[in-house]
Amino acid sequence: MKCPKCGARIGVYRRNLTVSTGDVLGTSCYVCGFWRNEEMPPIIVNRPDCVGHA
Repeated sequence: MKCPKCGARIGVYRRNLTVSTGDVLGTSCYVCGFWRNEEMPPIIVNRPDCVGHA
């Protein structure tokens, strides 16, 4: 797997978290802190003002 933000191949992982609104599945990167919520439609995730971006 490769980080879409910094391109790192080591440190990218998938994570399932439980938050107050329920379960969240996403991809994160230890190197740059990138987070992408996998349950959001891609058109929203790609917006620069999206909360899912680190």
